[in-house]
Amino acid sequence: MAEDGSGSGKWWFTGILGPIIVGLVIWYLTSSNSPFHHPKPPVTAGSIEAVNRNSGTPCCTFSVKALIQGYDGQTCPLWATIIDANTGAQGTPFQVNGYVPQAGEDEGAFNDYVPITRSGSYIVRFTLYAPNGTELDQRDSSQVNVTAG
Repeated sequence: MAEDGSGSGKWWFTGILGPIIVGLVIWYLTSSNSPFHHPKPPVTAGSIEAVNRNSGTPCCTFSVKALIQGYDGQTCPLWATIIDANTGAQGTPFQVNGYVPQAGEDEGAFNDYVPITRSGSYIVRFTLYAPNGTELDQRDSSQVNVTAG
């Protein structure tokens, strides 16, 4: 018996073209560009775990330990502000370091020099920022008594 040719068209669609179309639809729905795909944003955070004064002449060097998460390979600036412990007057903040985490969650301690050249009692406030300038954390040092001269 002779075939009329209508069955070969169905085989072509169900055997080859159908799975390709289904695969493309699945890829579209699950790809990162898909309007249906909502990946979880990466967790980003940063904190100053400890601030310890090291001896230093001229004053002062501090060991600042930071924990940063989610900014792998990006610079997270650390700024310092010198505060007069007696009056509360604050100096102009200045950048003392830039942490560059090398992993998804990275911890490190660095020695940061803060020039205090006038006699008096001071507190140094360290502020950690995200690469986009958002403040992540701040921590004050213990009181530092400086005798210049």
